[in-house]
Amino acid sequence: MDLVKIGSRMRAARKDKDMTLREIADTLGVAVSTIQRYESGAFDNVKLPMIEAIAKCLDVNPAWLVYKSDERRAPGTNIMGWDSSADGKPAEATLTDKDKKDIAKTLDGIMQDLENVDGLMFDGDPMSDEAIESLRSAMLMGLELVKLKNKKKYGRKTKKEPNK
Repeated sequence: MDLVKIGSRMRAARKDKDMTLREIADTLGVAVSTIQRYESGAFDNVKLPMIEAIAKCLDVNPAWLVYKSDERRAPGTNIMGWDSSADGKPAEATLTDKDKKDIAKTLDGIMQDLENVDGLMFDGDPMSDEAIESLRSAMLMGLELVKLKNKKKYGRKTKKEPNK
């Protein structure tokens, strides 16, 4: 995978959406320096969950981002299985600000619990900051997808009337 090329497509998509490095970093839950390294091609290994999260954030086809497709926007259902409209955004269920806050709170709790267990380890070695950021991004994406799928499947929840 040619990371310099990926970085140039990422930068182009970010500029087309008129987003700053900070906005991308905040959306993905990573440091601004991580996004800078991705865009410059200085990051030696970008994992698939991060590529998919970047593509989702920038409303582009993940395959286009990694030069596996010339189709910039994924029509219909993309690689992650999101139902999307012509503009690449979810067609039915969307996350509200409250949903995003709830997800962020849940994710912070999960990360805190993981870090309180003698640090994060993978295969017997401590996890690097980049690995922790990748884990956080993957979990954020997973929590968002679960929330969207639940909203789509079950619709808006209403409070039940108490039995009289």
